[in-house]
Parts: sequence; C-alpha cells; structure tokens
Amino acid sequence: MKVCFLIPDGVGVRNYLYSNVLSKLAEGGHEILIWHNLDPEILGISQKIHQKEFKEIFFPTFEENLFIRVIREMSTLIKLKLDAKSFSNPTILDNWDSGKDKIAKSVSILEKFIPDLFLNDRLRQALDRFVLKNTHHTSAFKQYREILEREKPDVVFCTHQRILYAGIALEAAKSLGIKTVTSIFSWDNVPKARLPMRTDYYFVWSHYMKKELMEFYPEIKASSVHVTGTPQFGFYFRREFLKSRENFASKYGLDPDKQWICFSGDDKRTSPYDEEYLGDVASALKDDTGVQILFRQVPVEGTERYDAILSKHSNIHHIAPLWKRGKSWNQYYPTYEDVQLLVNLVFHCKTVVNLGSTMALDFAVMDKPALYLNYAVGPNKEWSPKRTYEFHHFRSMEGFNAVVWIHNKDEIEEKINLCLRNGKEVAGQRQDWLDRVVSHYKDGDASEQIFERIQSLG
Repeated sequence: MKVCFLIPDGVGVRNYLYSNVLSKLAEGGHEILIWHNLDPEILGISQKIHQKEFKEIFFPTFEENLFIRVIREMSTLIKLKLDAKSFSNPTILDNWDSGKDKIAKSVSILEKFIPDLFLNDRLRQALDRFVLKNTHHTSAFKQYREILEREKPDVVFCTHQRILYAGIALEAAKSLGIKTVTSIFSWDNVPKARLPMRTDYYFVWSHYMKKELMEFYPEIKASSVHVTGTPQFGFYFRREFLKSRENFASKYGLDPDKQWICFSGDDKRTSPYDEEYLGDVASALKDDTGVQILFRQVPVEGTERYDAILSKHSNIHHIAPLWKRGKSWNQYYPTYEDVQLLVNLVFHCKTVVNLGSTMALDFAVMDKPALYLNYAVGPNKEWSPKRTYEFHHFRSMEGFNAVVWIHNKDEIEEKINLCLRNGKEVAGQRQDWLDRVVSHYKDGDASEQIFERIQSLG
C-alpha cells in the first residue's frame, strides 16, 4: 500500500516525521510519500532518525478566491454562533477574530446589521455546499488532482485538520477514490469551526474527543472516527533521550542541587500579559535560594516582551525552544533536538506554571503537578484569565482535581512550595484527567494505533 503523508505546516513534524509512525509503516512493507512545502532539511532529519529514505514531492499552495473566502468566513461565523448557543458557551465565539483582515471585518459588519442571518443553519449548509462545489473548479483542485493521479497513493493522511488548501487536496483525493484521513491535532481544536473539508476517517486523541467531534459535527459518523491517541506524548517514554541532571545543569548553567520549576510561556492572544505573570512568580520566589525557574517561551514567539523581566530577575533561567523559523507561523517547526530538550525539561522539573497551557498534560504524563494562573494582570480591565478557563476544551477538567489553581499572586509561593513538597498528593486526579483527554499516550502506543488503523485501510 502507498501512503501519502500530507504535511501542510510545521506542527505535524514532531508527531509524524519524528515519531515511530513512518518506521512502522515502512517495516510493514508500505511505500511512503511525503507531500509538503517545508524546509528540505526536515526530510533529511526524518530520514536520519528512521534510517530510511522517503520519496518527497512539493505541495503547492494557492490564494483563495476573495468571494469564496467571504462565503467560507460567513459559514464559519454562523457555525461559531450556533455552537456557542447550542453548547451554552459564549467563549466559542472568541475563536472568531473580527480584526484579522478586511474580509473578517466585512463579515463582522454584515453580522451586526443582519444578526438573524448568522443564526441560520440551513444557510450555513448551503454556503458549505457552494464552497465545496466551487472547490472542484479551482486551479488548486486541478493541480492537486494531477499530482495524485501521477503518484497514485492508496491513502492520503493529513497531519493537521485546519489548513484550507490541505482540505482542497483531500477533496481532490476523494474525487479519485483515494481514501482520506486527517488527525485532529490538539485538544482545543474541535470547537474552533476549522474543519474546511470532510475526510473518510478522523484520528482523534481519545473517546472524549470522539464524542466532542460528533457533537460539533453530527454529520460525521461514529464509524469514521478512530481513537488512536497522539504520538507527541510517547516521546516522554524514550529513555535514550534523558540526560543526567548534572549534564543538563551544565549545559544550561543551572545548579543541580536546587529544585527546578518550569514556567511555560503562552502566545500573546492567550496570555497578553504573560511577562507580568513570569515577573510575579520570580518575585514570589526571590528569597527562596533553593529554587530556580526555567523559562521556555511559546516556540512561535520571541522573548521581546519578557526581556525586561529576564534582566531583572536572576532566578529565571531562559531555555529557548530549538525551533526553526520560517516566513510565517505555520512554517515554524521543532528540531529533533527540541523534542529531546522538552523531554528533559519535564523530566527534571518538579512542576510547571502557566496560564492554561497543554504543558499541564505533558507534566501529567510524568505524573507531575501543574499550576494554572487564574488572576487578572495588565491594564486591560476587560481581559481576564477566567474567560480563558471557560473555553470549551477546559470542560474536560470538570469533576477532577487536575491542577493547582493560583487565584492571586499572594498564593504563588505557597502553592509552588506545596507542589515541591507534596507533588504526588496535590492535584491528585491529574492522571484521571489525562486518561480522559489522551488515550494510548505511553511509549509507542499511539504510533502503533495509527499504524494499525492506516494499515487496515489497505
């Protein structure tokens, strides 16, 4: 069987080019094709990891017709509004960025003048049908179809569900009778109304995500959704990645005799005043000479907004992500060394502090507690982290004592020391939360599940 991995952006690199999925398929006798427009260096890294060569072809991208873009954005806003109402969660509408460009602004203005129009699900379905029909007449569809006719894969597996032009390529594959699969990349993706095309099969993190996907997209059949887990957590079980505490400390200028905590940064949209939180944590621990803060910013952003804090506080040690940066956010990708760095960061730190980051799950994999910051900072009185924690994916935490909450900065020292002293006892249901959100997370389990599911399509 010939399996084409469509990798439209950098976020799929770690989970599929660096994990065991490709090796398992190759060892199973399957031919692998990598369809991408990433830095050519990435394929070299992947082939070195797997000790195998994979054929690669260039994945061209196209500008979307402006009128079709308007129609598609109208459909997206309608779905977000309907979902916000259906699930009684107004934060779902926070996934709509009315100021991102002129088209989004225009759609937002139209919605203000004719609000009832954007609560019409029949209209949304009609708009989706119109976009789909038009897709088959685009130059992108025709070129993707020509490539697929030439390469003749049996399966096209897309590593990320939200990229528009990847959706067109998948539609071209379906028109040729080629089986199509997409994975849902992250635990917060489903409510965002960014599923531009439908595939034959969907690979999801857990039964919880399967239920969620079918609730948000009732037209998707249960038989099309497979619970495979995600390969990203399997790296934490790769013992060969681990460095000794002394070696890790020597490389990053740390004191191996001190306790380390991780502060993982968020992007500006999620946490616009993240640097203030870092400063609060550093100030709270300034007299604790036995603790060092290891700061890792979100990989797709620099440290400009944190620089003043980093200069002021000597107890913060910046350990930058080892990512390569392309021309746009979706061309950023992790190096293989960064995967190993992250494993060691989680392994050697006692706990992690952040505002609602996935890193709480990473630490839970190693049975370590996370602290979620939940108090307002910054000059914008309309912004509050409390709204962040109302985002739909945080409903997965309901019923569990899964993290330690910091409700004001006066609690920081006490709560962090609690995690340092009693890491096994605090947030005692973090494993239950992890099991709800992520299935097959142990070493090789997700890769094996994905391999078996793909192989079953032959």
